[in-house]
Amino acid sequence: MRGSVARLAGVFALVLVAASSAFGQAVSTASIAGTIRDASGAMLPGVTVTATQTGTGLTRTAVSDATGGYLLTQLPVGPYRLEFTLQGFRTSVQQGIVLQVNTNPTINATLESSASSPRRSRWKPTRR
Repeated sequence: MRGSVARLAGVFALVLVAASSAFGQAVSTASIAGTIRDASGAMLPGVTVTATQTGTGLTRTAVSDATGGYLLTQLPVGPYRLEFTLQGFRTSVQQGIVLQVNTNPTINATLESSASSPRRSRWKPTRR
């Protein structure tokens, strides 16, 4: 009888240790998702999205897909700055984003074209 009680106590202790280890390894993370469009409302693929945790400098990067969507996962909680960059467009920055445990905010962006308005050439060919 004593042997079975001791064995049961040992199994119980092992379960408690395993459970406490699992809880101790839990990481507090969140995700950010969104859609990126141009000024006309068209979706922009290929936009580089950089999330920088302002307290630590940790950065994570994603690239928008064919529908302009992006997803940044496994971000440690805390304050963030998002930067959206694509050649031919002005960089867009969003600050003051604070991620909390298991929050998944949707943060959309609109990028403005950096191209100047086309100029008409006043050059005219001369005849000889």
